[in-house]
Amino acid sequence: MSSHDYGVENFILNSSICNVSIEDNVLVINFLPDGNTDKNNSAKPRKLISFSEILSVKFTQPENLTEKKRGLNFIKKTKVFCVEIKTVKKCKDYRWKLTTVKLKSANDGFCKYWVDIFNKKLSKISDCRPKTLLVFVNPFGGNGEGVNIYEKKVKPIFGEAKIKTETKQTAFRHHAKTFIETKDLSVYDGIVAVGGDGMCNEIINGLLCRTQFQQGVGIHSEKGNPRQCPKFVRPDLRVGIIPAGSTDCISYVTQGINDPETSALHIALGDSHPVDVVSLHNSDGLLAQFSMSLNGYGYFGDMMRQSEHLRWMGPPRYSLAGANVFLKNKSYSGEVHYVPAECKEGPKSLSFCRTPCEICQDGLADKKSSLFTPVTPSSSFIDAEQKGLTFDCDGENEIPDESAIDDTLNNKEKVTEHDVCCDEESTLPGTSDLLDSGIQEDMTETKKNESAIFIKLESMTHEKVADGLNDDNEISAQVTELEGHRDAAIEDEHNIVENGKDLFMTQKLDCDAIKSISTRPISLELKNSTVFEDKEEWKIIQGDFMAVNGVSMSCACERAPLGISPYSHLSDGALDLILVRSCSRFDFLRYLAVHAGRGDRFDFPFIEVHRVKAFQFIPSVTPTQAVIENAYSPPNSPHEVSSGGESIHISLEELSVRYNRKSGKKKKNRRRSMNRTQSEAANMQSTWNSDGEIVTDPNMTVRVHRGLILMFCRGIEG
Repeated sequence: MSSHDYGVENFILNSSICNVSIEDNVLVINFLPDGNTDKNNSAKPRKLISFSEILSVKFTQPENLTEKKRGLNFIKKTKVFCVEIKTVKKCKDYRWKLTTVKLKSANDGFCKYWVDIFNKKLSKISDCRPKTLLVFVNPFGGNGEGVNIYEKKVKPIFGEAKIKTETKQTAFRHHAKTFIETKDLSVYDGIVAVGGDGMCNEIINGLLCRTQFQQGVGIHSEKGNPRQCPKFVRPDLRVGIIPAGSTDCISYVTQGINDPETSALHIALGDSHPVDVVSLHNSDGLLAQFSMSLNGYGYFGDMMRQSEHLRWMGPPRYSLAGANVFLKNKSYSGEVHYVPAECKEGPKSLSFCRTPCEICQDGLADKKSSLFTPVTPSSSFIDAEQKGLTFDCDGENEIPDESAIDDTLNNKEKVTEHDVCCDEESTLPGTSDLLDSGIQEDMTETKKNESAIFIKLESMTHEKVADGLNDDNEISAQVTELEGHRDAAIEDEHNIVENGKDLFMTQKLDCDAIKSISTRPISLELKNSTVFEDKEEWKIIQGDFMAVNGVSMSCACERAPLGISPYSHLSDGALDLILVRSCSRFDFLRYLAVHAGRGDRFDFPFIEVHRVKAFQFIPSVTPTQAVIENAYSPPNSPHEVSSGGESIHISLEELSVRYNRKSGKKKKNRRRSMNRTQSEAANMQSTWNSDGEIVTDPNMTVRVHRGLILMFCRGIEG
């Protein structure tokens, strides 16, 4: 066979003759020997390209190549056609690069034939890849390079993958969360955050709250008990993150590197991996927020609180704030209650989370194909939980038959099939028939009655004060009767609100209209929720702690390559609870310094670490409330004073006048003293640092939810 025949029947790759074949899901490029090849060498070099890592394949227009340009005898001044393959090149340190493989031939039909074969192969796995993405760009995060990173490094990759994007630049705090909670997302296959961990946290919170609301699952704990946390439903949409923040530990842990191009390629290829999510509930059982990485009280909370005033510095603010907190060397007294996790390996197991990770997949065997391999968001889950069906903790409820599941899916499709507007003013459809069943009229009438009752109550109160204590029993009876009418009116309004919420659940009404009916937060009531049982065995640890940290992943970053807890896993359903007891500055400095290397983070006498499912921190009684409550303040109730042996009733208005007259000259100084007292009392307690967000309530119950969110990632490949 002549060299000319090679140019027609085979391809040329980097001046070498080759042919191609497909084995399973792998493109095999076999390099053929030429006249200069040693005949005694029978080994044939091969190049393997997985179709799961091929972004696109296309046929390019012909170009003129001459012998002088390429040095190939068979293409003397002929037109050469090309099969252009965009694929991933894996570099060191888990970095991915988009590279182009060009298979050239003088036969255009031969090239088109293989392009069709390659594209048909890609079409079989394209269902897992996103077609449309909602992208939030934080222009202020990190060094303010979010927009530049997206436009120059990310957008071209999405364009090469033929992914349609709707881009939103965040303009204020919780902009992305509000958008996700109130706008229609049915046209999107995923949501991407271009920013730091705080940006990703905002999107996660908005998506999870929206999903629970749509599924009728409450976000707050049952009966005000923070330990009876609801079992949340996993959202359909996957979430991706393009690192453009200060630390970007979520990107680093899920991909092994903070590189925008690597992250964009993972998203474009449709990679999927479940990640644990942590919920924080305060002492009243109200949800504070969801988080994915670090929840730290003490050192990390104080550092975040101080760094808020230094945002103008950019990433260096954390170093300055951390040094300031370190010098203060503060510790906080309290109790840590926790539930041990049922894991085979502990936090000191020396087992890193590397894909494929048996620990992350253990217990999710029935969902491996849908969780750990790329899948379309619409078909990610076929289990009953994703269809809005929840089960008791004991598993006594029977799984519905196929017809019931089909009916549920059909109803869900009817709700979500509609046209979508992607502009800023667009809202959920259905506003035209809002409150069509007369709810609005009932609300108006109820509010009128309630207002009249309040007005009459107020007038009677003034009359009672003016007339003294005459006919006190009669007035009290009337007041009691009116209060009963008022409570009934409020209850009627509550029922109307509930009817409005039920209508929203079935017809997907405008969220803004629902907010006009009720100012309460969404998903307040538990409708279809199951909760974690309160029969769990809680253990207690008391002491003075410099830091109480709960991490659901290693929290590794460029400054701490192994993170806070190196052997934590992405989706094992466990938290690593790390307690740093009170110690000297030198010892604490040793503990902080070890994070920059590969030393043992837990080899200190003042460090305790436990792998848990949930924990609660209860601070000891502090003088905070006592200082504030005992501070001098104007009277807030009428009094009776003695004057000449007679009891005189003094109204609240008269007491306020006397107080202002008496303290007129010292009022300003007292206000300053009060502010100083409250500030000193507040500093006696720390705050929580939850994924870079500040949570001020010190009494928090933290619980992990296994694989509650799907990320566009593979995990760190082992």
